[in-house]
Amino acid sequence: MGSGMSQILPGLYIGNFKDARDAEQLSRNKVTHILSVHDTARPMLEGVKYLCIPAADSPSQNLTRHFKESIKFIHECRLQGEGCLVHCLAGVSRSVTLVIAYIMTVTDFGWEEALHTVRAGRSCANPNLGFQRQLQEFEKHEVRQYRQWLREEYGENPLRDAEEAKSILGLLGCLPCAGVPGVLAPASEDYKRRSQRGGALGAPPQDPAPLRPFQSPALAHSFPHLNLPSLGCYPATVYFSYVCKSMCVCVRVCIYTYQCMQCEPVYM
Repeated sequence: MGSGMSQILPGLYIGNFKDARDAEQLSRNKVTHILSVHDTARPMLEGVKYLCIPAADSPSQNLTRHFKESIKFIHECRLQGEGCLVHCLAGVSRSVTLVIAYIMTVTDFGWEEALHTVRAGRSCANPNLGFQRQLQEFEKHEVRQYRQWLREEYGENPLRDAEEAKSILGLLGCLPCAGVPGVLAPASEDYKRRSQRGGALGAPPQDPAPLRPFQSPALAHSFPHLNLPSLGCYPATVYFSYVCKSMCVCVRVCIYTYQCMQCEPVYM
């Protein structure tokens, strides 16, 4: 599924079986490490470091036991400034589950917030119900120990993943905006009502929130479907945001609306 690998965080990608064999795409994204998780996982390309995990996309498949080796593999790659591709067959369930566990470990996110972070970059992400239950159990019983282990093993994380992920969720409207650099507080409810019924779109709200430059090099890569001229420092005012049914990110900027043209918006 998808049209190429998807960047989730700097140096971390999710893709499908085809992406894992696309040497040109791998080189373009500086991918030196590949984590393969599917029924017949095995190394396929020379000059690439592999972690291969044979696993079925079945609710009964135990992926939790592979979390630690996967987190270690991904983190060591990214600390070296290189790129890691995590893939299964479609890049929807198994690979997504391992990346969610990684994001939970390098941030303070629960599994649902981590899933939203992944979906921001890869809208088709959808772990099966068994994997979701395993992530819930990981959040309840193990993730704190994993975070402590990662700090003891590698020291403080220099990658600023927590800030990156919070910026992504703030843009999606999944986190409160206060205290998240570069993320805007929502506009007034009055302006939202006027905007939704098509009235006075050009009139400024009573509490406009000027868009500050994003301090996130990953955002422009994570949200290519926004099609903004310059996502990194777009000089406009964001009045409200929403996501469409397929989890594409959609943002209304001033009187212009940038949204996926193939799906119906659902207001948050």
